[in-house]
Amino acid sequence: MKEKKFASGAFVFTRAKGVQPKEPEELRALAKAAGFDPAIVPTYAGDRAAIGRAITATERGLQRRGFLLRPLRRTASEVLYAVVRERKDSLTERVDHEQLDLVRWTAEPDPAVVQGSHIVAQEVAQAYASFRGKVVAEDWASSISSFLEAHDAASVRSDGRIFWVPPTRLGDVRKLGQLLAPVGIDLVLCELEPEVKTIVHEVVSDSLADQLEQLQAEAEAFDGKEKPSTFTRRLETYQRLRERATLYRDALGVGVEAAQNVLASLEAKVQGLLDVRLQTVVHRGGNNASAGIDPVQTAAA
Repeated sequence: MKEKKFASGAFVFTRAKGVQPKEPEELRALAKAAGFDPAIVPTYAGDRAAIGRAITATERGLQRRGFLLRPLRRTASEVLYAVVRERKDSLTERVDHEQLDLVRWTAEPDPAVVQGSHIVAQEVAQAYASFRGKVVAEDWASSISSFLEAHDAASVRSDGRIFWVPPTRLGDVRKLGQLLAPVGIDLVLCELEPEVKTIVHEVVSDSLADQLEQLQAEAEAFDGKEKPSTFTRRLETYQRLRERATLYRDALGVGVEAAQNVLASLEAKVQGLLDVRLQTVVHRGGNNASAGIDPVQTAAA
């Protein structure tokens, strides 16, 4: 039933239910247990990012308690905020601010310490301790996008927050959702309504056209001097893109004839350059000779 429901693929997006910091090692173990390469787990964003997150987390609801955190200095190695008490008087129509303390974090000498004695500063320090060294939901954005793109997804929005995924890849996407759930991220699949299929057709066609244009520009720039490994990688890319075009055609009926023709032409060119490159020996003196020819005789000639 589900496969019939998603016969034209599905829109996919994520929703973070809340920041749930986890140790990278714990996440890598979860990934491995779920059958994923542990490399899918994002790396720790760093102490500077962690203190920024601590400030943001502490600021939520702070104004209702009559306090504010106001930035004084924010650099790569130092973060300095003022703890401010705010008093509002509707009768005199005044708002007064009183600085109570400073919240300071520095990369040196000890990045684990957040300075400040006020209760708000202590809350920042506690939040920082909970974030430091941990991976949080927002760190996953790049990993999720990379996974979806590697599984032939096409970005529906320019910010990469919504993708269309072909039906044959939905099993892998659901598997990713099972990995993300303990992290605090919901991965949502939505069926395509008939009225939006035209839009998806355009998105998929544009995505394929952009990739073809980029590959064609790269192939035209080849002069035969590149390493064989470069040509081999390009051939693999062309073949992979042909598979993607076929998936798009099968799911949406998007024509791939033009794409197939372009890819066949590009592959032929790159394969030809690769054959020439593999059959050529480049000597230290800069001379080129066909493989199998005695380089000494070639140099003498």
